[in-house]
Amino acid sequence: MNAPGRRRLAPAALVAAALVGLIALVTLDAIDAGAETTSAPASRPTVVTDTHRPVTLDLVQVYLKRWNVEHVAFDRRKRTVQFQLLVNRRTRLNCVIQVKTKKDGVTFDRLYIGFVDLVNLPDTHPRATEVLRLLATLNWNNALGKYSWDPTDGEVRLEYTLLASHGLCHADFADALNRLSLIADHDLPALKRLVWR
Repeated sequence: MNAPGRRRLAPAALVAAALVGLIALVTLDAIDAGAETTSAPASRPTVVTDTHRPVTLDLVQVYLKRWNVEHVAFDRRKRTVQFQLLVNRRTRLNCVIQVKTKKDGVTFDRLYIGFVDLVNLPDTHPRATEVLRLLATLNWNNALGKYSWDPTDGEVRLEYTLLASHGLCHADFADALNRLSLIADHDLPALKRLVWR
């Protein structure tokens, strides 16, 4: 049951689109990995599973190449990747991906994805309260990711942490990056209008 104000998606359309996308991603991943496919009867499609691999910067680089992402900046010390992503041929988003493997001495793999510097909102901005209220509403409505605001420099970002305790597969990576970028692309015009009016 959706909470009040949450966006509703057409279940049949969502499932169909997800299956088509997943089959395409799984097939591409298998081809890239050099997996063999066997002929199946004409009535059944060949299914190749997407393998989960340990989360590393090199793996992220391989996955970004599939997206034709150029001008990628790596910082191996901070374990980050920075790049720009063009969404729907109109919105250019700055993205940071960070591989994290430990928190408070406990080892578990996770991948931080952040669309950074969406807008700048100093705490002295005349509509700061309105913008923060909009961010809270967007956080309530979004099923994936959260908007955050840094009061020290005014940066607003959309971020998500993907847990990958059993490794990361291309389908999970692509799904998270794609959904998060579409959310940012959808919400950014209203956010900019409120900040810049």
